[in-house]
Amino acid sequence: MLGKAALYTFIRQSSSALISLVANLYLAKQLSPAGMGKYSFFMVTGSLLTTIFSFSIANITARSIASAPSIGERESAISTSYTLMVFAISALIVALILSKMLGLLGDYSDLVLLYLGLYTSLSIIREWLASVCLALEEIKVFNWIHLSSSILFLMMLPAININESNWSIAAALQIASITIAIPSIAYQPLKHYIRYCRLAPGNLKSIYSYGYKIYFANLISFISLRIQYYLIEALLGARHLGAFAIGNSIIEKSGMPAQSIATVLFPDSAKSKESPTRKSKTLKLALAAALITALISLTIILLSNYILLDIIGDNYRTTLVAISSLTPGIIAWSAVRVLASDMAGRGYSGKNLIISTSVLAGVCLSILASYQYGLGAICTAISTSYTLGLVITYILFQSTYRENLLKC
Repeated sequence: MLGKAALYTFIRQSSSALISLVANLYLAKQLSPAGMGKYSFFMVTGSLLTTIFSFSIANITARSIASAPSIGERESAISTSYTLMVFAISALIVALILSKMLGLLGDYSDLVLLYLGLYTSLSIIREWLASVCLALEEIKVFNWIHLSSSILFLMMLPAININESNWSIAAALQIASITIAIPSIAYQPLKHYIRYCRLAPGNLKSIYSYGYKIYFANLISFISLRIQYYLIEALLGARHLGAFAIGNSIIEKSGMPAQSIATVLFPDSAKSKESPTRKSKTLKLALAAALITALISLTIILLSNYILLDIIGDNYRTTLVAISSLTPGIIAWSAVRVLASDMAGRGYSGKNLIISTSVLAGVCLSILASYQYGLGAICTAISTSYTLGLVITYILFQSTYRENLLKC
């Protein structure tokens, strides 16, 4: 079942990654590196707000529903996760309004702030629905929830003229694609569970002990993977950020197999017993993910050197440097994803918090030490930090099984 689910998820994520790549290349061709940098900054900020205000709803929902031993407890878990989703969106709206009133959002226009709020709210809803489907083993629906919005976004892009001055229209199209995709895909398979979607604030206490650990682990993990966008924009400017964003989005696609394995491994780990066999299985999956990522990465490097600049123009020449420099770290991070997902599913989210914090510190320090040497040096520093993160992850992974097996 795990292998079949991973295959379905890999096909969806690969398709979604390819569609996203085509969309980004189209936008890069329409925009200058500086314009692409502004759009990328918006999208990363939206993703950061989603991570902050979703309170790890995807992980909490998938784990609580998948590990529920009875129908009654599963119904309670759905109700609890729904309550968390409503609370998350409410907290986001209040935070954005207060930030605007206090002048904490800088030069963002009211329209861009509206886009940001809508995009983040819809992303939280999408993550909640997808996690419910994943926990209920509705793998095809889980995959289509994400894939359908990517397809719609790509279809809408050529219909509107996007240029340097109206890059925010691309953000509006992202919002429209999610709005259309969510109800059309998720309603039918989940309609029998709608009656359990009621507010139950008292149940939030049941997920607190696990939830806060995985929340901070996920938040710091996201920041460690995206802090470079903010640092590059601040240290080198929007033009370099645009070149980096395209290169990073391309080479990150090679990690799709690892992400697929990690996605389906999480609920499987939550309901499986720990054993030497389980440990060996996870290590083999991590190795396989790294090897597949390495093969895809090398293919991407070869193709990029031949055709990328013909597609998006010579203004993005430094993108080639970013792709090759980031590759070793992306390979290492693919194994981290699998090992960390296994630990999170088994309840060791505190270990993932250590991993994320270590990588975040490494990325920040290495970028600050290398930025004066250019974008290539920054990408090499980031790659080194991810590789060191794999060493830390492996040590912690081994320790979790050693502790548990000694108790048996």
